[in-house]
Amino acid sequence: MISGPDLATRAQLLFFNRIQSRVIIGLLTGHNTLRQHLYVMGLSDDPICRKCGTEEETSVHVLCACEALASLTYSYLGSCFLDSEDITYSMEQSPSSEANQ
Repeated sequence: MISGPDLATRAQLLFFNRIQSRVIIGLLTGHNTLRQHLYVMGLSDDPICRKCGTEEETSVHVLCACEALASLTYSYLGSCFLDSEDITYSMEQSPSSEANQ
């Protein structure tokens, strides 16, 4: 999703409101209200995607693989499915992953 420094992307992110920023940061870091994270925290009994029921509901699944959310992903991001390598790279570069190293 974010492969490196990009001034245009930075400018767009700066104009997000608090709610939009929280959602984007949650998707990139994995700290969100998706079922897999809630399951790890002990707040959900099931990590499986509530829309398609085929895989764990993670950021990568929602953005890259969930066919039930493909049209919604397309309407917001201009693509039905994103490349999981880009998202994995972004998540590895997040501040929370650096703190764990």
